[in-house]
Amino acid sequence: PYGMIAMKGPGIKKDERIYGANLLDITPTLLTLFGLPVGKDMEGKALVQAFETPPKVKTVPSWEEIEGDHGRHPEEMQLNPVEAREAIKQLVAMGYIEDPGEDKEKAARATIRENNYNLAQAYIDASRYRDALPLLEALWKEEPDEIRYATRLANCYRVLNRLKEARETVDLIVETKKRLMLEAGKKLQEIAKKKEKEAQVKKTKDKKETNEEVALSEKEKHEIRRLRSQATINPFEADVMYGNLLFSEGRYERALEHLLRVEKAAPQHAGLHIQLGSLLLKMKNNTEAERFFRKALDIDQENAQAYSGLSQALLSRKENTEAAEAALNAVSLLYHFPQAHFSLGVALHRIGYYERAVEAFQVAIAQYPDYAAAHRRLVTLYTFHLKNPEKAEAHQQEAIACRERQKKKKRMKISEMPEAPRKSALDSDPSTQVAMAAMIESVSVDKKEVITIVSGLPRSGTSMMMQMLTLGGLSSLTDKQREADEDNPKGYLEFEKVKQLRTDKSWLPEAKGKSVKIIAQLLQFLPKKYHYRVIFMERDIHEILASQTKMIERSGKAGAKLTQDQLYRTFNKQVQQIKIHLMARKIPTLYVSHRETIASPLKVAASVKHFMGDALNETEMARAVDPTLYRQQVKAESVDSKKKVKA
Repeated sequence: PYGMIAMKGPGIKKDERIYGANLLDITPTLLTLFGLPVGKDMEGKALVQAFETPPKVKTVPSWEEIEGDHGRHPEEMQLNPVEAREAIKQLVAMGYIEDPGEDKEKAARATIRENNYNLAQAYIDASRYRDALPLLEALWKEEPDEIRYATRLANCYRVLNRLKEARETVDLIVETKKRLMLEAGKKLQEIAKKKEKEAQVKKTKDKKETNEEVALSEKEKHEIRRLRSQATINPFEADVMYGNLLFSEGRYERALEHLLRVEKAAPQHAGLHIQLGSLLLKMKNNTEAERFFRKALDIDQENAQAYSGLSQALLSRKENTEAAEAALNAVSLLYHFPQAHFSLGVALHRIGYYERAVEAFQVAIAQYPDYAAAHRRLVTLYTFHLKNPEKAEAHQQEAIACRERQKKKKRMKISEMPEAPRKSALDSDPSTQVAMAAMIESVSVDKKEVITIVSGLPRSGTSMMMQMLTLGGLSSLTDKQREADEDNPKGYLEFEKVKQLRTDKSWLPEAKGKSVKIIAQLLQFLPKKYHYRVIFMERDIHEILASQTKMIERSGKAGAKLTQDQLYRTFNKQVQQIKIHLMARKIPTLYVSHRETIASPLKVAASVKHFMGDALNETEMARAVDPTLYRQQVKAESVDSKKKVKA
């Protein structure tokens, strides 16, 4: 808490300590040093006390909303994990990848939930409750017995003043905990009876007079610990939740009853004393509030919140010197604390230290730009004490603007929160440069060592290209396990082990000097120790989805539980990521249009032959193309008119 930082630069103070600094403050301070705005969503703060003349800290809502390179993946490459998981089911249903199985699916879902919960918690820590809310609502809907989701959700509702939903959530939490307690108790009894019965069977079988219990497995031990935890309820948890809720509802007397019950049970809990002190401040019982803040400091002498609360209690009793001292203690322990700086400013104002009071209020505003009360205090100081009507007027206008922004924010729905457009980093098709640059690198490689991969999304024409290469004279790696059918009358030319590429790569040496079909989503699992070249089939994704739908319907299996728009978006982003991956690994890649192959097979065959550098028979390659099998078509003008994300 007594972090210090040393800085050099024009206008920077020398040889002075800065209290409460940490690493998160460096970026906002440097932005201020160069006259750039600080993002309101940044967790650090500008160390204005480091400057000889404290600057006015400019702000923007977020640097994420400003055009330019921000070092993050563009939106086009950010996959929705739920949609990506569902898309896997689509590939499994068509037989292109190995089914990850129920346990892996369960683990994947649990991982996604945990990631979303951690993200929600990070948003809460940054006071971004609006961002955390939809994540927590979805989590609790999926796992209604997971109390931690509901507890965080109730807190978000409360902070956002959605008190009706907060109360409904708290009521459900209490009901759910009671139900889980009863269910856990019954399950523990059942386990005990089962183990007792097993012990009796063992005793009879071994014919020994013993009362030894049957040993528990690790899995059983874990389950028993979990059930015992559920079967035990802290009777004061409900009091804490209802106390907080009643406080937010303005029902202070009722809130006090709940929190005092908890205080009797947990007299050494500093946070609870601070809560009680804050509640009593609202009730104008400043003497009792001071007592609870001092009790908190008896337990934790370095608690910034307790010092800040004590300062407010002392200010209400006009004990200004002691209030200033308490506020100074708060900001020395936690510098980014607008309320404490405000209290310090009020105390200094009353004592008569007007210039110092202005500094305190300016710091409070720098840390929280919408601090209307601080602007109003500065209006008073500049009007009556410092005689600067221009600055007084400026802060008067700022105070009005702050109130308007706060009102607008309270009225704004989550769906109305603006989303800034992000400029895509994928501004040009990489196919030509990848093919040319990587071809140069592969010239010296023995062709017998090269694995030729035909790839693309399922139903993009990969089987057609495999047939072209085979007729052209290149051997293919196929086990013929998947026979020709109505969807692929000329055959699939697949190798079953390809589906297991993510877990089994032992078969890859068999593909040297041959062609092998691998769907696009598995290319990322190719080990680096082999030489590859890729022919990547591209087809309008609407046509691909139509073809996939027909194939899944004929198989009688279930595909992804996603809309066509969701699948389109997911596959489109996956293709973009794969292209970047191929470029980064410098794998020679030729991108081939499915539509052009149907229309001009000889031209495409010549292009493939040139790319391969092999003595392939172009005429035979072209003969593999059957236009009558092009059954799911989107008109060319329709394709051109659709919005496409560049890759």
